[in-house]
Amino acid sequence: MQTQKAPTYLKAITLRDTSDVHSVREDIKKNMILVLRVTPLAQKNVDELRKVVEEI
Repeated sequence: MQTQKAPTYLKAITLRDTSDVHSVREDIKKNMILVLRVTPLAQKNVDELRKVVEEI
């Protein structure tokens, strides 16, 4: 008898501000593979982007 593995999901998320951190962390807990687009946040504020990346 074979055991089935849980499916792996891939998700692309655009980081626009610090409020997106919560959803990113939840997806990480669900073992999702994430592609983070950081350009919009980087164009607004590089220091804020650094804080968000450290938080994640």
